[in-house]
Amino acid sequence: LINEQELLSKAGKAGGIARYLKHGMLGTTESRKKGGLRAMTVMRAQKYSKFKFERTFHKSSKDSQLSEFIGILIGDGGIGQYQINISGCQSTDLDYRNYILKLVKKLFKINASVELKKDEDCWRIIISYIGLVKYLNDLGLPMGNKISHGINIPNWIKNNSKFLIACIRGIFDTDGSVYLDKHFIKNRSYASINLAITSYSTPLQETILEFLKENQFSPKLSGKMNTNILIRRKKDVFRFFELIKPANKKHQQRYQKFLNCGEIA
Repeated sequence: LINEQELLSKAGKAGGIARYLKHGMLGTTESRKKGGLRAMTVMRAQKYSKFKFERTFHKSSKDSQLSEFIGILIGDGGIGQYQINISGCQSTDLDYRNYILKLVKKLFKINASVELKKDEDCWRIIISYIGLVKYLNDLGLPMGNKISHGINIPNWIKNNSKFLIACIRGIFDTDGSVYLDKHFIKNRSYASINLAITSYSTPLQETILEFLKENQFSPKLSGKMNTNILIRRKKDVFRFFELIKPANKKHQQRYQKFLNCGEIA
């Protein structure tokens, strides 16, 4: 006769064999890894997980387009621990938003997402790639508060004239403006086209001013805290557009309107 203990032992072995045949060896490093990744994927999809995935992206070579993108980030961008953000105005920078999205796709072979802020005329481009955050940080862009870190154009860009022009294009397209300066001389009204680049970073201001002076521009600092770099001579404004070639249609249209009729707004 088979006692109860033997029956339980045989049943346990049979169950274990069946389980092994169906699911494989249990408790191995590989099985635990698979189970953990499956759990994180489910939790992330349900927005419950704090795990951050380092997704793959294309590392662009150092060139003018990458330099322009870095200029955009210096202007209206921000880098956090896990993502990159770029902000703009929905009513005036919609075309430029699409320009940035195409640039991101071309440089890194990824699709950025867009968030529209409720009750505000703003959009925000969000790029959630931890690896890209690290890559841009290695290229010279700080994470966190740009101003407290004294953000500046990275040296590898400053040491190449083509890269520097492209980077300043990105900065001007995001933090620059084209406006009409109206004034009176001997009771006569005059209007001249002016440019401004706004920055609260002293190192960045010094770099831009040095570039402009080396290229025979006559820039001036203005504003309560000297945060605006101004180009006021009409011939300098024309030459700036020829040299920098702004990509933001908002700036292009204001400049072209002045050429056509002497007005902007």
